[in-house]
Amino acid sequence: MINAEYQQGQLGWWLMTRWQSTTPNGQTLLILPPFAEEANRSRRLFSELCQQLAANGWTCYLPDFYGTGDSQGDFSDSDLNLWQQDLCQWLESAKLPQPVHLLACRFGALQLLGMWPALMQQIKPGKLLLWQPQLDCQKFLQQLFRQHQASNLLQAEKAPSASQLLDKDLAVDIAGYSITPKFYRQINALKPDLSQWQHHTLCWLELSTLPQLPIPATNAWLQIDADAATSSQKLLALPAFWLQQEPLPVALLIQESLQFLEGDQHD
Repeated sequence: MINAEYQQGQLGWWLMTRWQSTTPNGQTLLILPPFAEEANRSRRLFSELCQQLAANGWTCYLPDFYGTGDSQGDFSDSDLNLWQQDLCQWLESAKLPQPVHLLACRFGALQLLGMWPALMQQIKPGKLLLWQPQLDCQKFLQQLFRQHQASNLLQAEKAPSASQLLDKDLAVDIAGYSITPKFYRQINALKPDLSQWQHHTLCWLELSTLPQLPIPATNAWLQIDADAATSSQKLLALPAFWLQQEPLPVALLIQESLQFLEGDQHD
């Protein structure tokens, strides 16, 4: 059963989608979605995973933070601090069964790291599942700026770069999404501390057609220093679903996720 309910946040209403079993088993999953268009391209996969989990008794939650998805506000209202406040306020009132398992996809992993101390005041974390996590805020910004640069190539005159405009306190439109100087500064201020996840049961699923894990992913895994007995980093020979408009065959991603989340539910 799927249900979507609006929550009253600090600035307005934001949407929380819930997948729930008629016979819940007390297992809960909270999803931190990707950013902008990547979030839209991930929804089908989130839904597929959550439907299968709900069929097995789980309750799963996917937020549309204020200014995103079907929530109130415009994308120019994106605010990491606001999103953290709204989520923590909801967690405080929702009183979810503990522990709460977490799925962070792409930018959602960077966001999760940033709000980790605040989240730990509200929940006891269970298993942590990462889908192609983006853990470098500068690399994340570079990827956004490349989209802006590509659109500028069509112009006759050389236009200022996205970073130049944002540094001058001017908002930038990137692929139809307005990035404000405030949001840009918030991302720049993130200081991801991967050691926060050191003692947690973790599964990192990296999707690539390359024969081995990318060096940045390997280095980040070393920084986490996860317990090899309970945690793993896996390379799945799958296409980048977050970059494609059309649905892609990624059944292996769902299969690996279910195996990790539902394996030994006494963890």
